[in-house]
Amino acid sequence: MVQSTLEKINALKSLIEDKNTTPTLIYNEGWMLRLVLNWLSENRENVGMNTNLKFLANSKWYSEAAIPTFFNHTNVGEGYETYTHADGVFGNIKEYNGKDYLELEDPCNQFVVIEAKIFSKYSKGNTNGVGYNQVARTIACMYQMAKTKGIDYKNFAFYTFLPDYKDQKIKDYDKFMNENFKKFNKPNGNDDSIVSVVKKRIEKFSSSIRQNFDIQSFENFVNNIKIGLFFWEGIMEIIKREDKNGKTYTEMQLFYDKCKEYNKKK
Repeated sequence: MVQSTLEKINALKSLIEDKNTTPTLIYNEGWMLRLVLNWLSENRENVGMNTNLKFLANSKWYSEAAIPTFFNHTNVGEGYETYTHADGVFGNIKEYNGKDYLELEDPCNQFVVIEAKIFSKYSKGNTNGVGYNQVARTIACMYQMAKTKGIDYKNFAFYTFLPDYKDQKIKDYDKFMNENFKKFNKPNGNDDSIVSVVKKRIEKFSSSIRQNFDIQSFENFVNNIKIGLFFWEGIMEIIKREDKNGKTYTEMQLFYDKCKEYNKKK
């Protein structure tokens, strides 16, 4: 039996109420994202395209799915990295068993990857890729999945869900948002932009390896997908607008408030 989002919230709350589970294992960005994706899926007929969060026909969602990287040991040898776990994905995706890499349907008309944050910031790199930040790495993995499908990318996207830091009394809000989030989401134009970072990563390898990664094709991919930030508060407004009896919205808002309480900015 498929549970509604409200039923899932109540099931999660019961684990806390029984006092057998540490609250931070439930009240976190991972579970908040799963609840939002479940709600978006079950309300796909009501959520408008203008939100950029609408599930298209036959789209499904998964959390913590493994997505492959070009920079694996087979392709590059020394300096390799392993796959990336996406906090959440939705779109035309093949059934996922949790053991292998996620695969797209062919044709694939929608593929959205979401990074979920509650007062945490992007990873700035990994052991073999200093400066290879979380946004660039994830989008490069998306490209690795999509490049062989021969499809357009109008419904492909990478989004970050995060709190509205205006509530946190940040001294210079605009500077804070740019330095910690916005500059990493720009396709081009600065040293931290997506294409620049991936170019730096590929240039560390020999020409025989570099020729197997089409940087122009990658740049075209980046320039054609949607990339952006969504505040959880804005997502909650979408749910509030569409939730006719208000019960799911109320419980999700309480859940989100608990997530912020248990994950306060240090």
